[in-house]
Amino acid sequence: MNYLLKNCLSVYNDRYVDILVQNGSIAQIRPCQEDMSEGHTQNEEAVVLQMNGRIVLDGFTDGHMHLDKAFVNEVVCNTSGTL
Repeated sequence: MNYLLKNCLSVYNDRYVDILVQNGSIAQIRPCQEDMSEGHTQNEEAVVLQMNGRIVLDGFTDGHMHLDKAFVNEVVCNTSGTL
């Protein structure tokens, strides 16, 4: 099944894009086009999913963070010493 992810926020360039997924792979990333709605598209035969500005990351993005380097020590008291 093919999918068109509409109105995704790209973390790579801070722009809204539409992502076409065909046969499980990203086939195209293009600037967001406002004229399509949820459902199926005629020309691409894809299920349209409205992402409503949600951030989209590739599957290989390492999402962990170092809390000690994110300036939380000044906000939260760390009595256990685990940070």
